[in-house]
Amino acid sequence: MKKAIVLGASRGIGKSISDSLKKLDLDVVSLSSNDIDTSNLDSVNRFADENNSSDILVLNTGGPPIIEFEKISKEDWEKYHNQLFVGFCTLLQKIKINDGGYVFAITSNVIKEPNSKLIISDNVYFRRNVEIRVHKNSIIQINRNIRIDRGTRLLSTNNSKLHIGNNSKIGPYCIFNGGDNIFIGKDCLVSGFVYLQTGREANV
Repeated sequence: MKKAIVLGASRGIGKSISDSLKKLDLDVVSLSSNDIDTSNLDSVNRFADENNSSDILVLNTGGPPIIEFEKISKEDWEKYHNQLFVGFCTLLQKIKINDGGYVFAITSNVIKEPNSKLIISDNVYFRRNVEIRVHKNSIIQINRNIRIDRGTRLLSTNNSKLHIGNNSKIGPYCIFNGGDNIFIGKDCLVSGFVYLQTGREANV
């Protein structure tokens, strides 16, 4: 029977992958952070010594919590560097993947600004020279699968919210200047050279 090792399998996408692999009549080793802590290289090495081969290896782990940049300690940097990079690389070095096997890395591109006023979700593509400014108590939220073209400026201030919905494309050379709320809906195309300034709420 072929073997699969799945990290982060106690919940979320890791659990779903583990459950699906079990339906394929595989010997699935489903791991939680109690079984292997990828931020602790001693834990990683112990596990790899005991499980030195597999047909499928799924590298999956949670990311760091939101921490204000100025408050990130040296210990935080080392822990999450190990958890998200060195731990995975160590497993790849020490676990032999059998012929015809597979390695999957489950990663995220979510960027979280420390004070939570700038929210950028998965699969957001910035061309170049994109400027984003969040002032006072405002919020900018950019949802998933967004393309923001070159030269675009997104600005919010006061208590406003600038929201861009899923699967939308912006620019090039657009300016959204939100003194009040601006809501761009799902699946929208905002063509180039559009200037939108609000003193009252605007919906597109």
